[in-house]
Amino acid sequence: GVFDYLLGSKNFLMQMLGLWGQGKKTTIPSDQFANPTWAGDLANATLSLVKNGASGIYHVGGSTYLSRIDFARLIAEIFEVPDAEINVILTADLNQKARRPLFGGLKIEKLKRALNWEPMTVKAALNFLKRGS
Repeated sequence: GVFDYLLGSKNFLMQMLGLWGQGKKTTIPSDQFANPTWAGDLANATLSLVKNGASGIYHVGGSTYLSRIDFARLIAEIFEVPDAEINVILTADLNQKARRPLFGGLKIEKLKRALNWEPMTVKAALNFLKRGS
């Protein structure tokens, strides 16, 4: 679930913008949930952990837990894609070769305590990326 505005990247944000930019419809499962992670937060948290001499396992993830369909709709709203066509489907109906978890994501409480830090919300990160893109 790591995302960023990076041309040529295949992360979810760039896939959606690319498909919608070509006028294509997207098919997105409504029953998959996770906490998308902005790459900038991932990098900053990792660097802070190293600088602080942290040891052990830390989960670095986003602060917003939402469905994949809500993530796509938020992308369309923030990047002002009014004609974004989204076909809603259930994961079971996708017939994917690899199984996908329905309730993914990472628990980041340990990270937030260690760094006294909160990652950006998905909406804030998308707005930040839109301003810079």
